[in-house]
Amino acid sequence: MNKTFILVIILLYACFLLSFSQDNIKIPEAADYIQTLSTRTYLFHDWKYRTGDAKEYALREYDDSDWESMDLPVSNFTYDISISYFFWFRKGFYVSEELKGQSLGYACGKLPEATQLYLNGSLIGTSGSMPPDDYFGTSAIPRSYLFPGGLLHYDRENVIAMRVYTEKTAYADLKLPFITNNKDRLHTYFFQFSVNVLIPMIIVFLSLLVASYFLLMYLRNREERFHLSICIALFLISLYSTGLFAEDFPFGYLFATKTWYCALFLAQLFFVFYFQEFYRIHSSRIVKLCLSVLTTGSCLFLIFAGSVDYAYFLINRILYLGLVSPVNLYLLFLSIYAIKKGNQYAKVLLAGLSIIIITATHDIIYANLKIEPPLWLTNSGIVLYILSMFLTSANRFVDTKKQVDILNIELTQQKNAFFRFVPTQFLSLLGKQSAIDITVGDSSARSMTVLFSDIRKFTTISEEMTPEESFHLLNQYLFRMESPISENEGFVDKYVGDAIMALFSESPLDISTGKGRSSADRAVSAAIGMRLQLDEFNKNFEYAREQPLNIGIGINTGPLMLGTVGNTRRLDTTVIGDSVNLASRLENLTQFYKASIIISEWTFKNLTSPDSICIREIDLVTVKGKAELCTIYEVFEVDMENIKELKNRSKEIINTGIKRYKSQKFKEALTYFKEARAVYPQDIIPLLYIKRCVAYIKNPPPKNWSGVFTILE
Repeated sequence: MNKTFILVIILLYACFLLSFSQDNIKIPEAADYIQTLSTRTYLFHDWKYRTGDAKEYALREYDDSDWESMDLPVSNFTYDISISYFFWFRKGFYVSEELKGQSLGYACGKLPEATQLYLNGSLIGTSGSMPPDDYFGTSAIPRSYLFPGGLLHYDRENVIAMRVYTEKTAYADLKLPFITNNKDRLHTYFFQFSVNVLIPMIIVFLSLLVASYFLLMYLRNREERFHLSICIALFLISLYSTGLFAEDFPFGYLFATKTWYCALFLAQLFFVFYFQEFYRIHSSRIVKLCLSVLTTGSCLFLIFAGSVDYAYFLINRILYLGLVSPVNLYLLFLSIYAIKKGNQYAKVLLAGLSIIIITATHDIIYANLKIEPPLWLTNSGIVLYILSMFLTSANRFVDTKKQVDILNIELTQQKNAFFRFVPTQFLSLLGKQSAIDITVGDSSARSMTVLFSDIRKFTTISEEMTPEESFHLLNQYLFRMESPISENEGFVDKYVGDAIMALFSESPLDISTGKGRSSADRAVSAAIGMRLQLDEFNKNFEYAREQPLNIGIGINTGPLMLGTVGNTRRLDTTVIGDSVNLASRLENLTQFYKASIIISEWTFKNLTSPDSICIREIDLVTVKGKAELCTIYEVFEVDMENIKELKNRSKEIINTGIKRYKSQKFKEALTYFKEARAVYPQDIIPLLYIKRCVAYIKNPPPKNWSGVFTILE
């Protein structure tokens, strides 16, 4: 903390020196005749001023000999608005004929209130706004102008005139203006802009940035309400700070003044709430209520002020001394008390608070003495104040995160271990947020697509291997098979030996819009991916190169039940329903039909683009004990290219033959199936139908025969 205070003192001292070096320039001998632009010509003698308003005051020829005289700069020029809201200032000067054609720059710093600047009767610059528009005073933006060459008179008198409008009885700080070259004018403007405008802009940007950070912190953890308090306070500070550099608002100066200072007082209230809640000191509702009533009452006094003059009287003479200063001292007390209680973060906050109290007190003293200081410090203090709160919160967040990370390591490992047995998607389908919420008997009815796959003759294969080799082979195989399933938004529900059961749920968005990929699309895509992965596996795995693995995949879409079974000590997840049983039976049929992938008619009907993949109808089957018939289809997308071509050529022939077959036109059907077999002699499907047709020609089925042949066990 001591290092922080030393750094702050050095920064403040540097600001004093920098400001002093610019504002307290050694002024050369007065000169109203500009002969050179290599040095500045300061216009500080014999300025004329008067109260009132008239258009002719701007004219070069106007006789101002009866006006009062003054020298610039002036740090305590008081307006008397009881006489008039308007004030005029005039100054004559001469420009050498030798400077004709050169750019003359005029730098005057921040102009007082709403001001119009004239050169020889022509308006060359405006600061703020005045009647007939809404009155709005100038901001801290420095002013400098180029004299239009066509308006200047060389070796004759020129007149600068300032028309000032104000609605508050206050003092004006009239800077020392000078005429110089344009490069020097821009240099001066840039310095003044950096000191007077850039810092308020930084305050607004920093306030909004840090406020957004605290808002995010609050949304992530609503129990730490002090994040919300500081977020609101910083948003209010950003609103207040816009008044330091913004102009031409679409509302009057009185309304703007009330808005800015009410934002400042309310920001201080929420700073108090932040300190109370962060330190857990005086955070009772009664204390907060008292502070809220005091601040709200002060804002109401300000809101009902009938004039700008009275509003500034309340702000500078009553509210700053009666509200702002005591509350800052209260915050100081809270920080010191928190340090004594061992709060490790209070030191940084105390440093930031001390800075804002020192800088604000400095400016209040100068304001009440009506003396302009070398540099107003409150804005710089606000920046450091905001940074101290951000650093405090950041340090606290880092420390808390370290503790939480340590505590969560074991929980994370346990959770990850759990999800190796129960997929997260299963919990989601049950409507559960975490494994803790699962109880025995939880269930949910869903319409899903079920995929079963199995390695053909794996028992025979494993008998030729050691148990270690079998496990290694199986794990390598299962690892490759899971990837296409997850890539298609499915998940593995169970591994049963070498068999895989995967589930694909319908997307709520796809169901509501009718767009996107259905669960059937994704399951079929996953099955195709599994077959492609198997080809790669057989190429790269040493044992599989000698004896390639082959799998069958069955897919069905329909209603099912997901749930948990077991008891309080041991439970498991399961999926039951006719749709699940049918998918398993279809996988068994892949060997009978010599097919890689077989899907049911309900999966086929749910495909959004069945024509985009190679599919053909192969049979009509029924499940044992069920009356419902099911048309089954072969997906031959992953067959060798020459076989795919032959199956596509015979596809329509087989379809026509099946239609004749179902219509009991067995002789016609036989012709088509023989034609299909001639196209692709190794195809098992036309051969099966040829045998059936021959049998039914000899022994016709009953008239109510539906064409079903295979009974699934």
